[in-house]
Amino acid sequence: MPADTISSQGYSVVALSQHLHRMTTRIQRLLPFLNWPRPNATLMRGEVLAGLTVGLMVIPQGVAYAALAGMPLVTGIYASMLPALVAVLFSASTRLSVGPYGAVLPPGGRFAHGSG
Repeated sequence: MPADTISSQGYSVVALSQHLHRMTTRIQRLLPFLNWPRPNATLMRGEVLAGLTVGLMVIPQGVAYAALAGMPLVTGIYASMLPALVAVLFSASTRLSVGPYGAVLPPGGRFAHGSG
């Protein structure tokens, strides 16, 4: 019996290795953040400070836009957080700017309340 054959299943180690490589490539294509460079301590400190700064600005902005649109205030929190989460998971860019924008929310509020 060859050394590269797994006796219980009859699969070669080479074939399993190639299959695993293809699966890893597909997963990395679906979730691009897996290919991002790994941060060091200095970069991570800057990223945390930037995240806190942006969060302190974007969350109140989203809540204010939701109030202006006549929607529940929690909608503004969702509009602040969910786009960023989706962008992190599915975008290939390491630098993004996402969040609520004032031009979209008032028409969206009229549509949601059925008067648009």
